[in-house]
Amino acid sequence: MNTPKGISVTFSTLAVGLMTALILFPPLGTMDAFAAASGKAVVLLQHPVKVTVAPGESEWPDLHRLEISVVGGGKRFRFTTSQRAKSLDDALAFQREETRWRGPYLLIRYDRGGGNATRDYLDVVFTLRKGRLLYLGEVEADSYKGGTFRDTYNKFELNGLTSHAGAPMFPLVVEEKGGRLRVNIEKTWQENRGTYRENAAWVPGVLGKRVPLSGPDLIDLTDSLLFNAVLAKYCQRPRELEQALEAAAIGLKREDPKLFDQFKEIVSQVIPGELPERAVKVVAERM
Repeated sequence: MNTPKGISVTFSTLAVGLMTALILFPPLGTMDAFAAASGKAVVLLQHPVKVTVAPGESEWPDLHRLEISVVGGGKRFRFTTSQRAKSLDDALAFQREETRWRGPYLLIRYDRGGGNATRDYLDVVFTLRKGRLLYLGEVEADSYKGGTFRDTYNKFELNGLTSHAGAPMFPLVVEEKGGRLRVNIEKTWQENRGTYRENAAWVPGVLGKRVPLSGPDLIDLTDSLLFNAVLAKYCQRPRELEQALEAAAIGLKREDPKLFDQFKEIVSQVIPGELPERAVKVVAERM
């Protein structure tokens, strides 16, 4: 079938126009990739704080190292993150999406690049106060809600007494006060006391069994008591801490005094209300 000449010309004109538009005004992600490939920093946010990202050297084709710069109020903060993505274009698009304001806080995603450890995905937190750009710290990614953040107490994620799965880790309720992130100990206790009570109710039944305890029973007893003792000391609950220590003295000491010594050594290292060790190295510079 023959196509009318006028329609053919119209189609050709539209095709040429579309191609020209794509060349002159490429999609945003493509523009980002072009800029990054040429070594230029890509702007993620412009106002009221300028955030840029530039690609760094990456060891793997699907793991993209990104150098983040946050500028405002006469200061610059820099840190490096990694994004696992099929292409640099995808990595930049994700980083743009995860650089956002939530209430008074600027949250920028930090990714270690994968793994099974806790705190692999974090938000680096900034805020503006009277024209000053403040770096507050880091929290669990996408956790900001109702004026509070969440994080995970993971100081003993790797320890010589329990497995990784049985390590005494628990969620923290974090708030910003006076330009600093602080753990709300009372709210943290309220959030975790249900687990404490479940463990405390289960322990007497195990302690009443004939000794020696079987492997699974001893592992579960150790995990439960260590969780309770660490949580109670962290949240400054002396009565609950004493109960956990007394049960450990009965259950662990009779099985193997060395177990109880390890138990006490771990508990002695708990600092009430301390934030997790920072994973993100943020460099501050004056401009």
